Amino acid sequence: MTLLPRRALGALLATPWVAPAAAQPRPSVHFLSWTAVLDSLRAQFAEFTRASGVTVRHQHVPWISYRPALLAQLRATAAADVVLMSDAWLPEVAGSGLLAPIDAMPALTRFNAEAAPACTEAMRHGGQQYGLAYYTDSIGFFYHRGLLQAAGIVTPPTSWEEVMDHCRRIRSLGIARFPMGLPLAGDPWLIELLSTLVFSHGGRFVDDARVSVMAEAGRGIIPTLAFLRDMIHRHQALDPTSPGQDEVGVARAFAEGRHAFALLPSYRLRFLNNPLTSDVAGQARLGLMPVGGAQHDPATCGWVRFYAISAAAARDAGRLARAGAFLSAFGGHDATGAYTMQRRLFVNDGLPFCTLPLLDDPRVSDVLVAAGENPEWRALHLASARNKDVIAPWFGNWQGVTNEIWRAVALDRLAPEAAAQMAHALWVQLCDACRPRP
Repeated sequence: MTLLPRRALGALLATPWVAPAAAQPRPSVHFLSWTAVLDSLRAQFAEFTRASGVTVRHQHVPWISYRPALLAQLRATAAADVVLMSDAWLPEVAGSGLLAPIDAMPALTRFNAEAAPACTEAMRHGGQQYGLAYYTDSIGFFYHRGLLQAAGIVTPPTSWEEVMDHCRRIRSLGIARFPMGLPLAGDPWLIELLSTLVFSHGGRFVDDARVSVMAEAGRGIIPTLAFLRDMIHRHQALDPTSPGQDEVGVARAFAEGRHAFALLPSYRLRFLNNPLTSDVAGQARLGLMPVGGAQHDPATCGWVRFYAISAAAARDAGRLARAGAFLSAFGGHDATGAYTMQRRLFVNDGLPFCTLPLLDDPRVSDVLVAAGENPEWRALHLASARNKDVIAPWFGNWQGVTNEIWRAVALDRLAPEAAAQMAHALWVQLCDACRPRP
């Protein structure tokens, strides 16, 4: 064994000990979402981390408890950097100062040029944009091609009057007891379904200034509510138990061949034409929304779910930069310069997209055709979608009460005129209560 000289040993012992530098944690993005499409998200997380060196801390909760979890998280000391948002909550959440607008981030707003205008508009509040799209969809008018052919109906209906005529014929021939399927059980789709019926009859809930026109003759919702009641109690097109049927139940009933028509989110087309999940695979088709009243062009109600940056993240330059990179990779171009995530969500999960160039993508076209539609029809459907006109800071409170009002009309327990007046009065009360005071 070699011994150190005494002088060298003394010098060594006199040298202060310095701990090795701790490994620096990798930069990360904290992302909050509802529980959905986890496989697609994880695949995109991995690609994002490889390209950027930024890891993703993903927290997800079920949809039913997501909104309170979102508000709590955005108000927490350690708030998430990026959150999933619904267009319906934007005035409430952005109006509370919990989100950061992206208008000063041209690396993100540049994607607006290739997005459906209605999508971008749905992410705007108070003249500012608050995110990039996760997905968009709208209520679709489904028909069962085989049942129509069995009834001698050659082409799908284009008006609600024709729909009711076809329902009477299909019912009289014993082909389907209740030819129309419409989920009226409440959240999450009741306001979208009712808005679709209102828009497709040429009506509105409120005007552009958010002033209620619900009870007004000629442009309100009374004719639509009367039509909803009559579908059940006069035309017998709808099952009287429809006010208790949810969207999953109606989709399954259509898949079992019990409905000739249905109003459902358009993404259900893949489920209905999949032989593993549907008895009517290959027979389900999406038509443009029928029209009634003063409406001449197809109109449906759409919605947008989107990625947004928290106000907390925007107060730190590093967090803001990482959150912006996340939004670009998930709601716009990733490191390859492609809309990889929106394409992945459509091809793998059936979620429709806002990005118009994807309509020219060969793989997207193949999936559309396999599901029973095509890029041209999808473009028409996108163009016919309108955002809910009742989105406001008080929307959640108004919706919680009016869901039961609409169901009372469907059960023929409340007259359409009285229902419209009640919904109008509640809107006026909440609107006044939520208006800022001087």
